[in-house]
Amino acid sequence: MYNRNEAYDFKALEERELKRGKIVKLPGSRLRRKEKLKAQKILFISTFSIFLVTALCVSGFVLGQAKLTEFTDKAAKASVELEQCQSLNTQLRMKLETIQSSDSNCSFKNKNDCAVEIIKVHNGDTAKIS
Repeated sequence: MYNRNEAYDFKALEERELKRGKIVKLPGSRLRRKEKLKAQKILFISTFSIFLVTALCVSGFVLGQAKLTEFTDKAAKASVELEQCQSLNTQLRMKLETIQSSDSNCSFKNKNDCAVEIIKVHNGDTAKIS
């Protein structure tokens, strides 16, 4: 099986390892430091890039939410203004109908009795007041 003399013969053991190529030289301290610095640089750059991407995503989300809020406020103000204009329009129509009905009650013989005054109400719209 094995030779007892070879077990204590270190020269034979070293020759076998050299033949097999199992002897590995460890890198020097300078090489280890360079590799360590390189690994630290890569780690720093990857961490910094992940931080930048996250910051950009968060800032984009916040900016989008701010714009959405502004548009919502503008839409709410516009809808309130539209309701006010519609209400004013309804009031003016009712006044116009009352004026027209009062005009039909006036006789054409007594024009002085039915004094009609024309006024400008809104952006060129006119209304008659009796």
